[in-house]
Amino acid sequence: MRKKTTWERTPVQNLLRNRSSGNYYGRWTITVNGKSKQKWINLNTDVFSVAKLRVADEATKIEKLRGSSSAFVAGSGTVGDLMRVYEERSKANPDLKPATITSRLVALGKLRKTWPELDGLKPTQVIPFIACFGTILAILAAWHENFPN
Repeated sequence: MRKKTTWERTPVQNLLRNRSSGNYYGRWTITVNGKSKQKWINLNTDVFSVAKLRVADEATKIEKLRGSSSAFVAGSGTVGDLMRVYEERSKANPDLKPATITSRLVALGKLRKTWPELDGLKPTQVIPFIACFGTILAILAAWHENFPN
């Protein structure tokens, strides 16, 4: 004899109903760091027609998250696009603690504040700056070794 599951399927894709509470939930599979994870979203309703509309809205957000890296695959993305993808994926990653997400968002905010032109640059335009900065640090470290205090 089969045991009844807690979840009831609906005719709408990604929409499930909890038998005990009657509430509807959206369920998607997202790949995070090469691992497939399920993302569940409580739609906060027990009315099917409302749940259908809400699951469609959430599906749009999920698809946007999934497709946000397509510009980089095509080679046309900017650093601003890359930072937005990083922000979206950080917020959507269920393995991250809230403090980690906040820390990442603060770091992105500081980076945007100190280097406003960064958003419009392509990643290949940023690499020379990083290389230059690394060279300056190496020179300062060598100078400090030769001339301590």
